[in-house]
Amino acid sequence: MRRMTLPLPHNRANSSMHWRKEKRLKDAYMLRATAMEPWRPKYPHETLHVHATLYTYNRMDEDNLVARMKFVLDWLELREIVGNDRNVRLKCEQAIDRKNQRVELVIDTTAP
Repeated sequence: MRRMTLPLPHNRANSSMHWRKEKRLKDAYMLRATAMEPWRPKYPHETLHVHATLYTYNRMDEDNLVARMKFVLDWLELREIVGNDRNVRLKCEQAIDRKNQRVELVIDTTAP
């Protein structure tokens, strides 16, 4: 079991932005997340069980929370923590923290 704290990705809910702007936001997120959590495993895991707690400014509904996790799942795949982000079993919850917005992950590779 491993705990990680990552920056909170931008809110993708109800947004239809230009692909170039989204790529720029994604690239910036990947750099910030890697700077905050430089750990990388020796080999990618086949399946991960991830419990994510998103500390946001205001409450969000469940589907917007999951959409906001897209960059985090892509980062897990980029850092080779998981071989494919389709093999991530994700559970999201949220809490309010207006001064320190972040995502806290608990990654379990042993859960069935």
